[in-house]
Amino acid sequence: MMKMRTMIWLPGREHMLMRDPGNLCKRMNLAFFAQLITRHSTMHNIVDVFVPSLLHQLLLEFRKAAGETDFKPSRMAVVAKHAEAFIREFFDQNPLSQIGLVIIKDGVAHCLTEIGGSPEAHIKALMSKLECSGDASLQNALELVHEYLNQIPSYGHREALLLYSALSTCDPGDIMETIKKCKNSKIRCS
Repeated sequence: MMKMRTMIWLPGREHMLMRDPGNLCKRMNLAFFAQLITRHSTMHNIVDVFVPSLLHQLLLEFRKAAGETDFKPSRMAVVAKHAEAFIREFFDQNPLSQIGLVIIKDGVAHCLTEIGGSPEAHIKALMSKLECSGDASLQNALELVHEYLNQIPSYGHREALLLYSALSTCDPGDIMETIKKCKNSKIRCS
């Protein structure tokens, strides 16, 4: 199989000759790569034409990034540890509050834990489901969050905190309608 060669001009960096475009994610800062491929204004900085299959290959490589182990803990494990610390601190500061956990996997949102006040139950459920696969659907997650938080009385505080590592979202419908629905229900999404 013949490997493609691509010349890319990166702002503020030297020209790079990539013999294997699949390793582009590993050679570049991932945040910079995300900015490069998602912002239309930077697409004119690419010297050679990006073949659609090449761009698709790069996106597939980037999707695998959350589960990769650059150094000893994987990125997913690092995020889970910070989520665990957040849950513990949240319940220390707000002992009467409740949390529910939702995960997005293979384009479907799943309720990991019901809304409750036990930090240990949430942490145990979170640590048992440290896996990532498929596309993420932000709209499906917001629909599920809306379904759960809409049951809370109007005097309660409704908030969704999203930990999202995907570059894009694969939604079944118009996500703006879902956002409007959450806004009308006074659900704060961060």
